[in-house]
This record gives sequence, structure tokens and C-alpha cells, in this order.
Amino acid sequence: MFHLRLLAACTTALVCCSGTLPVVAQSTDLMRAFGQCSRKNLTKDERPGWTVSGSWISNSELALVDALNGRILRYNADGRMIRVEPDPLRSMLEKEVGTAYPFAVASPDHSNLWIELNADNLVKVTASGALVARLPLNQLELDNGKVIDGVFAWDVAGDTLVGFANLRDPGDREDATWTTGFFRVPLATPSAATLIGQELPDPSPEKFWYRLGMDFLASINDTTYVITVNGKFELSKIEPAHNNLTSVSDLPAGVRELPVLPEFKTVDDMVKLARGLEGSTIPAGLHTWGEELFLLWRTPGEHGTEWYLTNLSTTDGKPQGTARLPTKANHLTLVAGEKYWALVEKGPVMGFAAQKVESIAFLPTEELGRIKGSIEIHHICPQLDRGNGGGRRPN
Repeated sequence: MFHLRLLAACTTALVCCSGTLPVVAQSTDLMRAFGQCSRKNLTKDERPGWTVSGSWISNSELALVDALNGRILRYNADGRMIRVEPDPLRSMLEKEVGTAYPFAVASPDHSNLWIELNADNLVKVTASGALVARLPLNQLELDNGKVIDGVFAWDVAGDTLVGFANLRDPGDREDATWTTGFFRVPLATPSAATLIGQELPDPSPEKFWYRLGMDFLASINDTTYVITVNGKFELSKIEPAHNNLTSVSDLPAGVRELPVLPEFKTVDDMVKLARGLEGSTIPAGLHTWGEELFLLWRTPGEHGTEWYLTNLSTTDGKPQGTARLPTKANHLTLVAGEKYWALVEKGPVMGFAAQKVESIAFLPTEELGRIKGSIEIHHICPQLDRGNGGGRRPN
């Protein structure tokens, strides 16, 4: 949770988890491996300093953003780090773009990699580190005359990029009127960028949640599903033929209610806010694979965080089945892949950019396919379970 790009936002202006940190072994090898289910405890030099974003580049290579140390780390499907010195991707970014500090990554084709850099600049690169395209979003003007000035979330949907950002009048930032909103940028013609739906106030309820770095926006082909906030959490979608948000439904009962949380005005508020999230039952992200839409959510349990994944109908948003994930992590980054889903298990937030990334669990994608249509809660990789007990379902 929390993007490091929040520092600039805070100075100018990721579902529930409470409990103890998981106990991990000190071995650098896989702690447990049962069939295809596995967990890798990360050593100090294998851990990202701060991560909220990752993507599978191929069936067997996981890329995680280390925003604190300005690098993209790569791992095999068993959690072993892939070390390449010098890093061709970092070298290319420093030479061609002038910076190598990434915030987020996405690989819709699981080959090329979209990377968000500082100042709202995106680049598309090959897995070997060759520059394919640039997409500068900073100061990009939308069809309503507003310009983008601070992107909080984005995803590639077909041949467009869809996101949520700060918007303002062109010209001097100090005298500008600021709003927020969703936007769409055609990758081939960025100058044809458009506002999606209505401008929202600044601050807006959506901005509060999208600033946290949770994946509230995910795409299936050229349709993007987003979590919106209107007194409760709702599921909406952005379709390619329309420049508006279409309401699908409320999120399932039990995870649609808004929690009461501390203020989030500066980076000093992050610890209190993280603890508030850890005591709440809330959505933690939308994820897609193939034609399926999944809601990640979290709730406090007797022995720590309970994490669940619910398959949602893309037609009416109704739950199609729920699985309990084998983790008790304080916070989680989930990365869907063709063969494996990676659970990046993180400890409590101790301060700005201070959070220990404990381990990565790898769950076979075929296990996720068993969620849909399941009447009872499906236990994914229970052999990796760290003391999970009980279970609950959204209605």
C-alpha cells in the first residue's frame, strides 16, 4: 500500500488486516514447497525496499518495483532473484529517459513492460531493456481543457491507457483550479486524451483511496473495471465506446461499507492510517485474468489478517465464489500470472517508505480457476497456511 509518489502529493496539497507479523525461517531456500504451491523467504538483499506494483513478464519471470531504491527486481517462479550486472534496463532508462526510478509496472502482453517513472512519464520497454515507446502524461491536456498533474492509478486496456489523476487548469499551478477524475489516453494518439465521466472535487473520496496505492482499477481486454466511492464502495466499468463510468453494482455486502479512518494529509499520517486499514474490513484491489474479475479483500482475524479473493460477475458484480489465501501478512501485493499468482507478503508500515517485505508465496493459477461456482470457501494451497482459521463469505 501507499505509492512513494505520495510524497509530492502530500507536500503540495492496496480489505483488513490486524495482527502479528508472520514468523519466517532464516533459510534462503524455499521454506515450504508442496507440489506447485511454494513460499520463498526473502533475504535482505532480495527484498524490495518498498513495493506496491509488480507484473509477470513471462510465465516464469516476476518483476517487482522497488520504488525506494529505484530499481525493478526480477525473480524466478520459485522466488530466486535473477541477478544481472550491470542491469540493462536501468542503464537504458538512465541514458534514454534520464531517470531510473520506477513507481509502477504492467505487462498486458507478458512480454513488453510498461513502466511509470517520475513526473507521470511512462515508457514501454522490452524484457531485455530496449526502449519501445514513451508516453508522457504530465501536462497532457484532456478534451475538457484540464491537464493531468499527478497520476494515482493506471492500466493498459487494449490500445488505450486508463487512469485516475489530479487535474487542473493549464498554466500556473498556484492559480489553477484543481479537480480529480478518470481519463483515457489512446496509445497511438495521446493528444486525443479524454475525461471519463464527470470531474470530481479535490479532494474526492476516490482520491483518498487511490492515493493508497491499492489496485482499484483493472482491465479485461479493452474494458476497465474500477472501484468508485459514493458513500460506499461500488463497482463501475469504463467501456471503449463510451466516455462515461457505467455502474455495475455495489461491492458485496461486508466489504462495501466505508471504514472510519485517520486523516491522510502528510506522510507523517501513514503509520496511523495503515493501522486503521489493518483494523478494517475493506477491498484491497481488483485483479483480472483472462475473462475473469477478482476482488481481493481483507479482514481482521483472531490471529492476524485474513485475506480473501472473490470472483465477481462482470455483468452484475455478484460473487461467483470465494477463496481464502494462505497468508497472514499485514499488507499484500498480489500479482496475477498465467501459471502462478504471486503474493508479496509485507509487514506493518513503520514510517514513510519503511516496511519489511517478508516473503513471496506462489499459488498455481489453476487453483484460482476452482473459485468460480464454489459454494463453500475454497482454501488455496492450505499447506502454506500460516494459522488461518474460520472463514467468511461476502454476500
